Amino acid sequence: MAITKINRNFSSIRNAILLLIVILFSSCKSTPFIEIKENENAYLIRNNNSIGEVFKENFETNEIDKSLKRFTPTIEEVNQAEEILKLDLKKRNKSKDKRFIFRNLKDYKRQYLGYINSNGDKMLHVSFDLDKNSKNQDDRFWKEEYKMILDGGVSYWITIINLKTNKLESFAINGVA
Repeated sequence: MAITKINRNFSSIRNAILLLIVILFSSCKSTPFIEIKENENAYLIRNNNSIGEVFKENFETNEIDKSLKRFTPTIEEVNQAEEILKLDLKKRNKSKDKRFIFRNLKDYKRQYLGYINSNGDKMLHVSFDLDKNSKNQDDRFWKEEYKMILDGGVSYWITIINLKTNKLESFAINGVA
């Protein structure tokens, strides 16, 4: 009788520990971005680790073909794109550069441009700028102009994310001069 009671107690403790482990691991998901400030061309977003600027559809840029329709990405679409990016980077984590980017993703400021491709899919063109002090939002240049940096290696890179297919369409790390 005593052994049965010990087995039941052990089983209850084991189940409680397993439940605690599941809760801990499920809470490790990245913190989503939230909107914190808006201006006429863009809105600023932030989470515990990163900061970004989402440019509205009326923002003039040469990065997107003028014949394509633009849209203003929502917070939900930006968070979806970030999850797609993280999952894809885990898969692509083969080269030294991609491992560096994956480990330091939180240190990149982001810029998001939304457009609709010829198939009607919503796309996000995202620019990344390595900034170890990425929580600093005082640098007005990256918030008012979509930065196009040609060199800099892993400090600057871009990706295009298809929100309909949940895939990265392209991924390009800048060259080094």
